[in-house]
Amino acid sequence: MLAREEDRSLWPACFAKVFDTQNCARWTGLETPPVRFRYVLMPYALSVLSEEEGERELLTAGLDARGTLSNGVVALATANPDFSNIEDVVETIDFTYTERWLPDPRPFFQEGSGYFPWSNLFYSRRVEDFDLGAKAFGTVGAERFGVLDAYRRGGENHFVCSYQHHFGTTGGIGFNGVDRRVPGEPDNRAYSVFGSWDWPGEDVDRYVWGDLFGSHTQGEGGDDTMVTYEVGERRRQGLDWHVGVEQIGPEFRADDGLVYETGVRNTYYHFDYEISYDDSSVQEREYDLRYNYGHSEQGPRRRLAVGYDVDWRAGTRLRVGAETGVRDGFDSEERYLRFGWNRNDMYRGGGLRWVWGEHYGEDYRFAEIYQAFRLAPRWSMRIGLERVTAADLDDEGNVVPAETASLGVLQTTYEVGEGKTASARVVRHGTDTNAYAAYRQRLRRGMDLLVVVGDPNAEEWVNRLAIKAIWCL
Repeated sequence: MLAREEDRSLWPACFAKVFDTQNCARWTGLETPPVRFRYVLMPYALSVLSEEEGERELLTAGLDARGTLSNGVVALATANPDFSNIEDVVETIDFTYTERWLPDPRPFFQEGSGYFPWSNLFYSRRVEDFDLGAKAFGTVGAERFGVLDAYRRGGENHFVCSYQHHFGTTGGIGFNGVDRRVPGEPDNRAYSVFGSWDWPGEDVDRYVWGDLFGSHTQGEGGDDTMVTYEVGERRRQGLDWHVGVEQIGPEFRADDGLVYETGVRNTYYHFDYEISYDDSSVQEREYDLRYNYGHSEQGPRRRLAVGYDVDWRAGTRLRVGAETGVRDGFDSEERYLRFGWNRNDMYRGGGLRWVWGEHYGEDYRFAEIYQAFRLAPRWSMRIGLERVTAADLDDEGNVVPAETASLGVLQTTYEVGEGKTASARVVRHGTDTNAYAAYRQRLRRGMDLLVVVGDPNAEEWVNRLAIKAIWCL
């Protein structure tokens, strides 16, 4: 694995569902050279001209620093980071009962994210902006850790830590902690202790894991627990299953986390039967069955879902399925069809999705289609269209009749030369349209340059020009 390029290789090739080190080749007798301390400093200067008064910057500057210790531990620090010129993701308009998890594209939070708590304790998008930040993460022997702190002038601070101890390759224990302090809001602390154990076998791996979460909030309320645990079996071919329970107290509160709901209990049974083929046009087939039941403060919940998935080596994929159930006093039904093509080619891949059913007693319809194009050797484009008709609940729990919404996204990139790209994105959401264009120059040495016309993340077009220079020292 080449981490900095996100390049992974496996030899011999293995198409089984569960990764098994017994199927890999052995590279022995290799002595790696000692790793010396390495660091890089990246100061930047930024100027922004905008019709939005709050975004204007005649000249501002900041600094990013990164160092790697001889034991592989990575340390990062940033002062006055610039997030305004980073393109954020466009959220799908598909129906969801709760807030949707979205990735965080900001490099400070991206790097080493696997060393930090899960999103139910620390969802980095909760930290909208900060002035000073530092983090360190790595693995030293059997110990794995991550620590992060982000401070904003005025007293806002977010502190995050995570520690794990591994017992070889079969299990581990650890804890996570998050401390959030925002002026004018109650101080909030959330933590978890967790453990897992695997029993690997020749044909099947058995496992168990569990987590105990707690929260403490200044003032009244906000002190409660959340418990999750799961047992199951994983096979290289055949039937996988897992059974789990999650229970979230009504007062549990993790303000820097993504806690979808409180006051709920859910028990789930998941079964997957998968067949992989080494010599066939079909690479994999999968049948799945899921059953959940539980309750919330609004009423009982049940969900039964079935699905069928087939992947062809040529890059085509078909998935069909259906689900039915009850949620908080409302019937819920969905049927869906997904079809993708050229999935192994990022420049020609495409797909469609169609979902229909009933939510909150109203008809539900969702359709999506997307396609990538290679217009020229250096010019690529992707177009995506979505349309949904769905009901929702207002703040008092009353049903809002079904409404129709649409979303269109066009993205294009042109490789001007080595390390130089021009890109643009247009987003049409309902009656609002936003667009921006950017030119980026990335060099191994010297000065990187970024020019942005428009605001990448505004709802509508903004007359804005940003010029950013970054030096790598």
